[in-house]
Amino acid sequence: LISFINRKYKKPIISMCMGEKGKLSRILGKDLGSYMTMVTHPLLASKAQPGQMYVKEIEEVKKLL
Repeated sequence: LISFINRKYKKPIISMCMGEKGKLSRILGKDLGSYMTMVTHPLLASKAQPGQMYVKEIEEVKKLL
């Protein structure tokens, strides 16, 4: 989807999958052409969407890859 939109419309796109299975798309999205990903902050009472991650979590996983 990301490469199709980038080619056809030449516009930035934010694309990610939801839930536990979608976490990988949140981690690798920017590397795959997504403009950005949505994250949450540890001081918030709850995560806004299923599968949403903290910046620190994404950074830790990317270090392991």
